[in-house]
Amino acid sequence: MAKPRALPIDGFCVTRVAVDDSLTLFCRTADGQEAEIRIDGAFVLSDSAGNMSTGCVEDCPASAGPVLGLVLCNITAARITETGTLEIQFLDGHQMFAEAEDHFVSWEIKSSDGFHAVCLADKDVLVKDGA
Repeated sequence: MAKPRALPIDGFCVTRVAVDDSLTLFCRTADGQEAEIRIDGAFVLSDSAGNMSTGCVEDCPASAGPVLGLVLCNITAARITETGTLEIQFLDGHQMFAEAEDHFVSWEIKSSDGFHAVCLADKDVLVKDGA
């Protein structure tokens, strides 16, 4: 089980999305701080009306399509749940969830201030706070 906690990425704006064997959201603040949110497993994206999209870019790269709508959206809150799920809320009402997986790294967040959080195999979450 993970220790639930808020993550210090609120106020970041998604500037671009990359798809390879993972889904990566590149983010930046107005003062130039940067962060990367990498999702290696399945994710769920819901919009403000509650419509849900699910995906896993390793299995189906096209499943990232709805995530492209997050470009230029600001993150309002992010947290890790007790089960290791990454939850991110966006200013426009979107929410993204990436559940912890048993057999591989599920998600990872790195920021330019040294913050690093990663959900390892077996749902172990490691967090290193920034400088």
